[in-house]
Amino acid sequence: MTIHSINLIVMGYQKCGCNLNMKHCNCCARCWPYRTKDGCQAGECGACTVLVDGEPGHSCMMLAVEADGRENITIEGLAKDGKLHPLQEAFG
Repeated sequence: MTIHSINLIVMGYQKCGCNLNMKHCNCCARCWPYRTKDGCQAGECGACTVLVDGEPGHSCMMLAVEADGRENITIEGLAKDGKLHPLQEAFG
């Protein structure tokens, strides 16, 4: 298996060290305080949705190497100035 040094950027914080290119993004993000949720593991339910460079994507279907150097925002990052985003309020 090829090993790459992955530089994930989650919520503006950089993390290096997810070294296996076959690891999915939501697996790598588990060591962060901001996490995606595991749902169906097939990209169908949307529980693991994150914004990758501003576009929605399923972290359970994206390999960490695909997110290398790209900005990843979880639902926690949608709030602005302490005010919840409407999507966050919908879960409340």
